[in-house]
Amino acid sequence: MARDAQILTSQAPATRRIGFRDLLAPMTPEEFLDGHFDRTPLHLPGPAGRFAGVFTWEQAAVLLNMTTLWSASTLKVVLDGKLVRTEDYCVSQQNRDGAPVPQPDPKRVQALVRQGAAISLNFVETMSPEIAAIAAALQCWFDGEAVCNIYCSWSGHQGFASHFEFHDVFVLQIDGTKVWNVYEGRFDQAAHIEGYSSDSFPDDFHANARGAVQMEARMTPGDVLYIPRGQYHDALATSDASMHLTFGVEFLSGFYFLGAIADALQQEPFFRQTLPRFDRPEAHRAHLLKLAEQTHACMLKPGLARNIRKQQRLRAFARCFPSYALPSAEPPQVFRVRSLRTQVVGRGAGWRLERPNGGHDLSAEDARLAEWLLPRDYFSAGEAVAAHGGEMPVAAALERFRAIGLIDEI
Repeated sequence: MARDAQILTSQAPATRRIGFRDLLAPMTPEEFLDGHFDRTPLHLPGPAGRFAGVFTWEQAAVLLNMTTLWSASTLKVVLDGKLVRTEDYCVSQQNRDGAPVPQPDPKRVQALVRQGAAISLNFVETMSPEIAAIAAALQCWFDGEAVCNIYCSWSGHQGFASHFEFHDVFVLQIDGTKVWNVYEGRFDQAAHIEGYSSDSFPDDFHANARGAVQMEARMTPGDVLYIPRGQYHDALATSDASMHLTFGVEFLSGFYFLGAIADALQQEPFFRQTLPRFDRPEAHRAHLLKLAEQTHACMLKPGLARNIRKQQRLRAFARCFPSYALPSAEPPQVFRVRSLRTQVVGRGAGWRLERPNGGHDLSAEDARLAEWLLPRDYFSAGEAVAAHGGEMPVAAALERFRAIGLIDEI
């Protein structure tokens, strides 16, 4: 752990970022996880200014004007429920690596917008600090990888037709109004695999599978909508213009486990042996049984489970968190806060941190620092020093919190 004097206070943001608790308020994370996550959709009306500092139309225009950022895969155009063909809004240009790509042509895109088309800016989760902070917050809570798309649409024209996602969805309404229909139909264990994702099926399949409307949500600025993975939905702008952010949280599935097993088995000489000839059925069966036995033994090795957990963690925390603290050449020290069902309570003249796995006595200084970090999803050591460095040795306190599992370093 670095000494306090070595921690840059410049790591502290100018304004408080939006966190997971802010998205859910007045609901608590505990209430959401117990009652809604992976179960039922949820519409959370919010104050109109809740996301005023997150994103604006002006920022969307700035991003769009960075034309070399975009390609046919990162900027989609949808008109009346159908994706516009690449050749109808893109031209061949060089990307930043000098390779030819179909790049959206601003004149063609705007001509389609005048016809009522919606535009989707995809994979923008690292393109603004405010959006990255929300994506990072979701990653802290769900141990999955978060992506963000920006949707701009105009009144009277539907964007995407009824469909489902292979990830859990959090919608943040930024400007305008939009009516969402969330249907009773839910595709079982949707995945980013052919045959189990929405684009694997035609529209008539979705029209039959979506079922009746379960919930209609009229989204206004500041509202949040949660849609579980696989749940059918569609939306229609009801104001002249509407903009929302969609955050998708994707988790690793058992298929990743199979891939890890395959990688591990490459090191086993028996798996590199050729199979017996197919006209020797008894030898063939015996060989396959031995392969199965070795596969089972590999699956039970503690090292395999540790490696999979390590890869899950790397995937969840690889992006969206602060990585630079210029002008310093040292990376910022960033911690995740594990605050679920955790609180600081007074006990007589002292303080105690109550957690599901037990409690811990705190000094008055540690209690103040704990109360500061518990509402946060993550923080940098520099932020902690800026807030409390004048009253206590922060680095030592963070080490104590790490030892009891309240925080862990990303």
